[in-house]
Amino acid sequence: MANFQTHFTSGVCISSLSATALLSTLLISPLEALYLALIGSFGGFLPDIDSDNSHALTIIFTLISVIFSFITVIFIYNQVSVLELWLAAAAVFLFNQYCVRALFERLTVHRGNYHSLLACVLFSLLSVATCHFLKLSDFFSWAAGTFTFLGMLTHLVLDEIYSVDLMNISIKRSFGSAIKPMDISYPWTCAFFLSLSAALIYYVPSPQEVIHAMQKSEPGMRFLPDWLKFL
Repeated sequence: MANFQTHFTSGVCISSLSATALLSTLLISPLEALYLALIGSFGGFLPDIDSDNSHALTIIFTLISVIFSFITVIFIYNQVSVLELWLAAAAVFLFNQYCVRALFERLTVHRGNYHSLLACVLFSLLSVATCHFLKLSDFFSWAAGTFTFLGMLTHLVLDEIYSVDLMNISIKRSFGSAIKPMDISYPWTCAFFLSLSAALIYYVPSPQEVIHAMQKSEPGMRFLPDWLKFL
């Protein structure tokens, strides 16, 4: 299994290269390219949220706790005092960090369904749905979902690569536990993931705008510079 540093570096590199390639098509702005690179890098952490002692779990739950604290502030800031606002935000943060996280750790198994293609699809649809809920464009919403899938898939591929001992030409026991359609050893989790994915498909916007934009876009991307063509 690849370590945290390897996953982080690879996720950032793959997401950044993909974002700059999409930027070259002139379909997104430089700021949107930066957001997509960050989303893809974040997606590279997601498969390890089922590991109780991973850096990824700490990072993800810290971000989630901060986000929910800010959402709480947004809803009540004009109804309470500053001290009450601080206390409410702190309470939400601590509840997520110590109660929700503890429950999540108890219910999940490392390298279970979170290390699967089904999880990649689910979190991709969640990204699309979240962006759509925030009134972002359909194109950016689907791009965010694609980058989430790309980041997670990069993580799974790295885990499989590190499952092969190239020095001794042998395969470790963990081989095949990362890239799999789903883990049927946990049928209830599979059923939940499938049900939630099906529900999200009905909520997310149609990809028609994305297809139309790709078809109508001008060929702005050049992979090779002009001077290299003369070599």
